[in-house]
Amino acid sequence: MRSGVRGFVPVLLLLLALGFAVLSASNAAAQESRPEHPRVLFRGKGGPGCVSIAEMRGQLRKEPWKPRLDSLKKSPHGAALHWLLTDEEASAAAALAEAKKLRVPESFGHDPDWNDLVLCAAYDWLYRWKGFTLEDKKELAARIDTMGRLAQSHLEKPDTRFCDPEASRAFMRVALAAGALDGPRADQLRVFAVEYFEKVLRPGLVALEGAWPSSPGDAICEEFACQSYALWTLRTACGRDFMEFNPRGNAWSGLRARWITLSVLPTLGWVRWNDSGIASLNKSGRNVLDMIAVASQDNPLRWLSAEVGDLDAEGGYPDRQAPDLFIFGFPWKPMLHDSHLWSVFGKKTLGQVLWTSRPGTKYSSSDRTIFTFRAGDRLHPSQHPDQGSFTIWDGGWLAVDSGDSLRGGKNHAGNYARRTVAHNTVIFGTDAEGGQRTPEVPGFRTIEEWEARKNELGLETGDLLEEKHKRGDKVSWIYLSADLTKAYRPEVVEMFTREIMVCDHFAAIVVFDKVRATAKARWLLHSGYKPEIRESGFRIEGKGSFLYANVLLPKEAAIRRIGPGFVVDGADVKPAARLPPAAGGWRVEIEGTDCFLVVLQPVTPGHRTARLSLIEEPDKVGVKVEDQEILFQRKGVSHDVDLR
Repeated sequence: MRSGVRGFVPVLLLLLALGFAVLSASNAAAQESRPEHPRVLFRGKGGPGCVSIAEMRGQLRKEPWKPRLDSLKKSPHGAALHWLLTDEEASAAAALAEAKKLRVPESFGHDPDWNDLVLCAAYDWLYRWKGFTLEDKKELAARIDTMGRLAQSHLEKPDTRFCDPEASRAFMRVALAAGALDGPRADQLRVFAVEYFEKVLRPGLVALEGAWPSSPGDAICEEFACQSYALWTLRTACGRDFMEFNPRGNAWSGLRARWITLSVLPTLGWVRWNDSGIASLNKSGRNVLDMIAVASQDNPLRWLSAEVGDLDAEGGYPDRQAPDLFIFGFPWKPMLHDSHLWSVFGKKTLGQVLWTSRPGTKYSSSDRTIFTFRAGDRLHPSQHPDQGSFTIWDGGWLAVDSGDSLRGGKNHAGNYARRTVAHNTVIFGTDAEGGQRTPEVPGFRTIEEWEARKNELGLETGDLLEEKHKRGDKVSWIYLSADLTKAYRPEVVEMFTREIMVCDHFAAIVVFDKVRATAKARWLLHSGYKPEIRESGFRIEGKGSFLYANVLLPKEAAIRRIGPGFVVDGADVKPAARLPPAAGGWRVEIEGTDCFLVVLQPVTPGHRTARLSLIEEPDKVGVKVEDQEILFQRKGVSHDVDLR
């Protein structure tokens, strides 16, 4: 018996040794099957301008990178990246300890701490660390798999709109899980992610051409960022570039970056992001994913976040860093100071327009004037009734979208911010009842489904009819024409068209509205600064700039200043929290019957405004700005302007 035991023990030890060897070999084989370059959020080997981890380390030993590396340790994925770039064991250990604390919910839902991103990034970036045991990998992989399964189920629902924040978040989770995991499960997730992109998301993105229907905070943090993470990861996981699909020949990411930079960055600091978020570092650090993009040479080496101070928006943004969405390293100043940036996004869908002036004219020494406009259809329940509205930025918000901030609480959002009275357009009748319609938007999965049903459901609320422009050193202008009639109740508004002529060489914005309605029309403009009502116009003094407004029509117009406060039919709808000046708080109203002709001139101190005079002809009306005559058709819907 004893001899039998003696004979069994060596055999058992041999079997255990063989088993351990097989397990180690299997683990080693699995590890060797993964590329040396991380798959989550890295471009990967073989692509244009890509570098290896070793080359990245070499770049990061140089200024201005080296002093910034320690700031990466302040979040789990930042610590994992720090180990990847420095081989510092303590960073890897800290990252793994934090990643193991992250839990995946039992059902799909919003994750304000971005644990989904952190978990997948930390798993992928730590994969080759010797302290990352097989048991640890199994534990984290199981959570990532659960996350991917729940997200895929959400995207398969027929009423999950492609433009919902939840859909973008689910798409990101599926793509990140596909990039982090190995084997058949990763393959299945990858196939589903590519199929969803090709059949659902891509057609929608092409139709919107870089614009987005939801609020600025959601458009940045919950849509663009998530889609960017997903597409960048799939680019590595599938060996294919998913970014270059815009029919105009521009990368989708470039269009979105331009839209965000020009449209919402000035208010981004107070709209959504904060310095304590796990996906963003504090102000003394810099963004983890910016570092990846720049260090991996997706663009020329540039510390983009240092440029953020150029966009002072009275909301504290210079104290913050660029959020994680800027993973592509798009340069800021060349984008903002490029002469005559002029873009129309989703002309046939959302109709969003962005324009920046040339830096420094004889009327303004400001680096830029930013002008935005929108005239499109209702694609998402979160869209405000603000068709035809515009904003003007020149060193601060001179004409602000007062409905953009929803931080004032539910009462402020429902009874003020989400009403037409909070936007720079025209209202007919009372503040509460005279605004635009807000038809219910049903659930739909694709842009094709929305197109097929938008007329039936009354979702067509505005049309950007025409946009023309001329660029030159001496003469530069833009012309817009929009029909906004369908945004209002047909029993109240028979016609409302808005034409806008932006004369860059005169720093003048001419707004001509034709209205026909059963209720009195009021032309609205909001600002964070107190307007001064003058004879035939008003003046707003901003932060280092002024906005002069001349009301040419109606003649002898009734011009009123409303505020301070967020006033609806005489009552101040007070926000639950104090809002910054960029949220508005002052409003100018101009009463009219059939048309409005208003000339807005943003200028800086020491610069004069352009000379103006009204022009009236039997079938046309307009204004002479210095020696330039600008004439509009008196009647009907117009697609053109007469320049003389």
